[in-house]
Amino acid sequence: MIRQRNLRTPFVLLGGVSLLAACTGGERNRTGECPADEQCSPLTPDGLHFVGAELHDLPVESAPFSTAVGGTQVVRLLVDDDNLDLDPGGGVRRVDLDGDALEVVSTASASVTVGGVGAGTDYLRITEAGTPLLLDRIVLDAGPVAEVAVVPPGIEAYDAAAPLAFLAGEITVGLALTDAGARRLIDQGLAATVAGVAADARAGTFTSHRRRRRGRRPAHRRRPALHAR
Repeated sequence: MIRQRNLRTPFVLLGGVSLLAACTGGERNRTGECPADEQCSPLTPDGLHFVGAELHDLPVESAPFSTAVGGTQVVRLLVDDDNLDLDPGGGVRRVDLDGDALEVVSTASASVTVGGVGAGTDYLRITEAGTPLLLDRIVLDAGPVAEVAVVPPGIEAYDAAAPLAFLAGEITVGLALTDAGARRLIDQGLAATVAGVAADARAGTFTSHRRRRRGRRPAHRRRPALHAR
């Protein structure tokens, strides 16, 4: 079901500064220690940062949100402010998921694309090539989609009980996926069709048109009724 909703976003404002509820550091980065059940690599003494997809209505960098079952999410890997090259000298560093809630769809030079398989949590582990030495790890989770809502771009609010109309021209909206507990989910492969026009899940764009009726003045001489089709 697709609904128009005004969703809460995980931030508060203090003196014009947003304080985000999530950090991007992996376990080694956050604790400053090697996990007790791992052997750690000396290449990343401060661990890694794991940056997930931005929400359409909260376009800021954060740790990965939950991935929708059947969907995908690109997780960027950073050492401090620099991207991590997963292929140093031609030897790809190993990427593992230790459970069955998510799967590794693909890897790039500084990112991993994961796919939601079933409800649950997995460790995403990044290790040295050919060794079990851990660069860092983070817990990722996946969940089934219960609802899809249309949300405005950026940090913006509207009255969800009022009728929604669009100005003529290109319109950008987002599709917010949530589970049964209203937790936000990510699917970067999602696309929607609005009156035959494809819309991207992160920054959906479609066109709203003016319709001229017989016996009425041309559109440029009056304020037309606006609608999406």
